[in-house]
Amino acid sequence: MKRIFLLLLGITWSVAAYGEKSFEGHYTMELTADKETVMTDFWVKDGHMRMSVTNRNIPGEMIIRSDSDKMLVLIPQQKMYIEVGIPKIKDELPSGEEGTEDSRFKKTGKTREILGYEAHEFTYEDGNDQLTIWATEELGAMTFGQNPVLQPFAANMLAVTGLKAFFPLEATSSSKGKQSFRMQVKTIEKKKLDDSQFKPPSDYRVMTMPTMPGGMGR
Repeated sequence: MKRIFLLLLGITWSVAAYGEKSFEGHYTMELTADKETVMTDFWVKDGHMRMSVTNRNIPGEMIIRSDSDKMLVLIPQQKMYIEVGIPKIKDELPSGEEGTEDSRFKKTGKTREILGYEAHEFTYEDGNDQLTIWATEELGAMTFGQNPVLQPFAANMLAVTGLKAFFPLEATSSSKGKQSFRMQVKTIEKKKLDDSQFKPPSDYRVMTMPTMPGGMGR
């Protein structure tokens, strides 16, 4: 289950890969786990990502940049942001070099239309746990440039799927036949974004914290 969780974490953060053309714009994602649903807004440009989460138990604004291995958590009420190291999840995720594939990660050959885009179905199995992903090539891809944590994951996803670009639109995980997690992209808008959206305000002070727990070792 840990491997499935980390794969979902990688997909949720990087949504997931890079390819011939990267996506720029805004999309919304619905995440459901443990009977709780969270809506998240994402803005993406040049490998940078900003998230706004509508859940009182989660910090509201987060930024991940392509040139850093840290996530910035914005706290507007205190005019500050926290630098948190991103856990090194790459060794826990499907691995493969160009031209190879992880035997547990399979393309089923099924396709369907989601939000007007052709999506391909992929499955990943780890014991009693299974992950199903519907992803499209038509939106370009999420790219994380030189990010040392997420870039290997992105490269591996393209290698094992055989796609030129990989943009997941839906994902579900189950354990022993019972669904435990669901991710759905609800809206997508391609548009130009200003670079300032991916930087903390100049009058915010910074606080640094250790790497987030999880993803370290097996």
